[in-house]
Formats: sequence, C-alpha cells, structure tokens
Amino acid sequence: MGFRQVAVSSLLFESNILNHPRLRRYTALVHEDLTQTYSRDVQKWLLLAPIVGIATGLVTSAITILILQISWAQILPFYLSHHWSIIPGLLVGFVLTGLIMQFRTPDPDEHSTEEIIRSYHENQGDIDTRPFFWKLLAAVTTVGCGGSAALEDRAFTEAPRSDRGHG
Repeated sequence: MGFRQVAVSSLLFESNILNHPRLRRYTALVHEDLTQTYSRDVQKWLLLAPIVGIATGLVTSAITILILQISWAQILPFYLSHHWSIIPGLLVGFVLTGLIMQFRTPDPDEHSTEEIIRSYHENQGDIDTRPFFWKLLAAVTTVGCGGSAALEDRAFTEAPRSDRGHG
C-alpha cells in the first residue's frame, strides 16, 4: 500500500465515528478486508496495465489495417464491378468463419465475454487463451469478406421506421 492509502485508512479507522461501541467490533474486520484488497500487487498492475493497453491498441490497429487497407482495398472494387459476387464472397467468408469456429475452438457456441465471466466464477480467473487467436481470425474473415462485426449491428437492432411508435 502507498503512503497516502495508509494515511487515509489510519485516519478513517482512528476517527471517533468508527469508535462508536456498536461499530467498534466491525472496524477491525473492515480494516483487514480493505488492507487485503488494496495491497494485492498494486505495483505489478500499475506496470502491466499500460503494457496490456499499448499491446491491445497495436493489435487493434494492425487488424484495422489488415481489413481496411489490404482486404477491402481489393475486395470492394471487385464487389462494385461484379455485383453478382457479393453473395458468394459473403458465403465464402462465413464458411471460413464457421470452419474455424467449429474445428479450432473448444466450444464454438461460447463467446469471449461468456468465457471471461465463466472463468472468473468457475476457474478462479484462469482463462484458456488458446481459442482467442482463432476467434480473432474468424472475426477478421467475417468482416474482411463483408459480414457484420456482431449482432449489435444496426440492421439487427433497429426496427424499421414503420414499426416505431410515434409520440
């Protein structure tokens, strides 16, 4: 714990408010709980958080460049000059995505957010990182061939204008 955290917690726990007879027996438990919570490798996380953030930004930038400047720079002009090729191109992307998800990931129906939540509750936070590369590649093939990035796409979530209520 840093000097300020120790000073603040000692001032808080030495104040007259927390020395009230009804609260006194809980003060030690709360103090112990807070000490354990805030002393867990704070320095390690202050070092790792920026590194993980920078690495994530670089990977995201690389994927954006891959999709927009390499894949779509070649696919979009072809799609625009050969309209008939849009649906077969989408189907190829979706088949590639389906094959990757089916044969390279342990559970193709489980998605990243669900995996994180399940690993937190069931595996003490241990995450199997092996399927992430394949899921990332599946996302690149989906978007790179013209598919939507997720179900959150506007086409899936917004109702047609005639179905919206007025008023």
